[in-house]
Amino acid sequence: MTKTEQADFNTFKVECEKWSKILGLSDWEIKYIPTVPNIEDEINEECYKAWVTFDSDACLACVHFNTKWREVEDVGCKEIDIGLSAFHEMCEILVADLMRLTHSRYNVCEEDINVSKHKLIHRLENCIFRRN
Repeated sequence: MTKTEQADFNTFKVECEKWSKILGLSDWEIKYIPTVPNIEDEINEECYKAWVTFDSDACLACVHFNTKWREVEDVGCKEIDIGLSAFHEMCEILVADLMRLTHSRYNVCEEDINVSKHKLIHRLENCIFRRN
């Protein structure tokens, strides 16, 4: 990892830890992993700055940070981009139980659940990061 990639990852991790504390995610064990996406992955993570995988029953989450995201972004890296990504991933963990229960108890397809989840997270992002 280059110095810039390491600095981006460190900033991301600090931001995640800040939002984890603010959102009260102390019951979760959260691991942070600098990652170079595999193009052959089912989800095309190369387009994302970060993504999270989790086991909500065990309260265990792995937050992946794309160390190559500067190479695929059209605009320059800004600290707010990293902070916004960190906030987004912590919100994913915040609603993880709700998403699991919704999927397991109701006849709703996973894509519809994800769309609703991201609508909620984007509203929160707009409230906190894009005050106009």
